[in-house]
Amino acid sequence: MSGYCKKDVIFRVISTNFKEKFFNTTTLPGELGVYRSIVMSMKNSKLSKLFVENLQILWKRCLAKEGEEAVDIEAETNETNFEHVLFYNSVTKLIDELDGGKREKGICYEFIQKDIRSMFIPLGFKIFDEDGHRVLEVFGRKIVVSAVMTKLQSKFDSEITQLRFSAVNEVVVDEDINRPGISISIVSSTVTVKGQITFDISGLDAPENSTIEKAPNGKEKGEDGGDGCDGIAGGSAGHFCIHADTIVNSDKLHIVMNGGNGNNGQDGGDGAVGADGYGEKFNEVFSEDEIASMKWKSAGNALTGGIGYNLVGAFERTMMQSGTVRVTNQSSYYLSTHIICYYEGTKGQSGGEGGQNGCGGEGGKKGDASIINAKGGDPFPIQVTAQNGLDGKSGKPGKTGQHGKEGWDVGITRRSMEDPNEYGQNHNQKFEIDFDKNYTDDRVYIKALYNGSGSYCYATIQPRKRQIQQMLQVS
Repeated sequence: MSGYCKKDVIFRVISTNFKEKFFNTTTLPGELGVYRSIVMSMKNSKLSKLFVENLQILWKRCLAKEGEEAVDIEAETNETNFEHVLFYNSVTKLIDELDGGKREKGICYEFIQKDIRSMFIPLGFKIFDEDGHRVLEVFGRKIVVSAVMTKLQSKFDSEITQLRFSAVNEVVVDEDINRPGISISIVSSTVTVKGQITFDISGLDAPENSTIEKAPNGKEKGEDGGDGCDGIAGGSAGHFCIHADTIVNSDKLHIVMNGGNGNNGQDGGDGAVGADGYGEKFNEVFSEDEIASMKWKSAGNALTGGIGYNLVGAFERTMMQSGTVRVTNQSSYYLSTHIICYYEGTKGQSGGEGGQNGCGGEGGKKGDASIINAKGGDPFPIQVTAQNGLDGKSGKPGKTGQHGKEGWDVGITRRSMEDPNEYGQNHNQKFEIDFDKNYTDDRVYIKALYNGSGSYCYATIQPRKRQIQQMLQVS
């Protein structure tokens, strides 16, 4: 065995023997006696009222840092152990020496200060950022949930997403917690559940909107309806984690972490009615002078205002500046001239398209639970309820606006030296031209359609009511 190994063994033997004699000596002076009594009391007995009261005195006078609260510790038994009496005597003597000026500092040895403080971590709070989350942590030797939740109210803000309880000795769960969407973790050697306790960290439902009005309808002729807004997603639940050696009454703890329900999407607005077509005013295009002079005008330059024309079958069609179409035919029939002339009104305009429907808001996601037995034994039977939230209903698309009415027609038929037949003076009719092979008093001859006996070359105007184009398409 080398010299270094021999020295190491000797040191360990001396250290072990020293510790044994140190902790077996009940008459150690000052802070050494205090330290020994604390270690032996924590190791071998439940804490009595006498021990707790004197620990608070020692903490306040010798161990507490500026702004630090008293030790968060309670008596665990009504019986007073012999070690607690020794602790009382050691603390009393130490404080007397401090007050009498025989001692400048309560505890001089830094390692003793650190070791005692580590045994009795005072209740504390801290807020920090971690992996994109805002964490509020409660730490101490023993944490009683009902005692700390009131203090936590002022520390919570909208940015806190995680609440942690970290205790050296025990976390006592004795009060319900309802914090929508907040993740909770508990880390302690012992967790004690007192009574039926529920931690509800479910996500919030989106605001109820079953009576929401649909998006705005189109207002102006042919204007589209507004698109519906998508529903709001439900809030996701927080997560839960517990890590402990022992959980007392674990079956009485219920963790609820359901996703919130999404709300409904908005209905799309309806499109506005399309603009009606229009036609010419009868008295403006068929004045007395115009009618009287019609038989003298050729088809190519019949009325001023035309911006172009073409021949379609037997009729000359001229697009007018107003958008209407002038349709004419002038044919010689023996010693007479037959004229048909009418103005086709413009088409009605399409109605506005209906707005798109809003999609229903998605349901929030359920939370996950992590229940860890630090000793590796059977899992703790904590009740967990976790379901995804329901999606909101999608809205309905808006309706397409009704097509505008077709514009009105006005027209005349005339045979030389006869009064004209007038059609459409009420500005509310459309025309269809009816052809027949028989000549009657209300028909005019269309020369271009004559192909011999039996030709359908006699025309008349058949008025009908103006209609909406969509209706015409269906029929």
